[in-house]
Amino acid sequence: MIFIAYLFLLAGMALLLPTRGRVLQENECSPGILRLGILALAGIAIGYLYTKTGATGAKLFIGMLVIGILLIVAEVDALTQTIPNVVHIPLVICGLVYLIEVRGFRAGWLDGLLGMLVIALPLLAISMVIPGAFGGGDIKLVGAWGLLLGWKCNLVAFLIAVLSGGVYCIYLLAFKKKDRKAKFAFGPFLVIGAITALLYGEQIIAWYFDNFFSFYY
Repeated sequence: MIFIAYLFLLAGMALLLPTRGRVLQENECSPGILRLGILALAGIAIGYLYTKTGATGAKLFIGMLVIGILLIVAEVDALTQTIPNVVHIPLVICGLVYLIEVRGFRAGWLDGLLGMLVIALPLLAISMVIPGAFGGGDIKLVGAWGLLLGWKCNLVAFLIAVLSGGVYCIYLLAFKKKDRKAKFAFGPFLVIGAITALLYGEQIIAWYFDNFFSFYY
């Protein structure tokens, strides 16, 4: 089963290879075969951590597929500041299958729906008030995987993305790599948050409530 799960991870990466090649070519970026190999090794390492969370069956296979997809999304956005629209379709499909096969549609549909909206709607509102604050690809990405993560884990994912992105921004400013008005790709940090939430979201939520709200019960 574990071997098959790793095949799903690699299949997730392979699914986006044509799109990856096209977008990199349009932005005059190297296809980076070595970089792709490093991504695959990183995916296998992350996949190993995911197997240690106790995920089995459909949960394991879907999670691995999503991890593979997200790794390619992170690489493409880091190099081109572009998240192609096509990547959202497999994420939504994975979310739907996860909702039906793992959670049960009747028990999980509301959590999935809220997961799609809880981050995406505020980001859309902010972008309407402050044009360019968030890219359309970022907004659609957090909505697409929200169906799988649910609203609580999507909040965890976005918080981790903001914190890791903030640390990177401080680094850029401290070492004068960019000025205050410069833009950088937020997609890789969103992916860091999503993968972390996929692996450990429930544990992070439990830890938070145990340490900060334990006096209520």
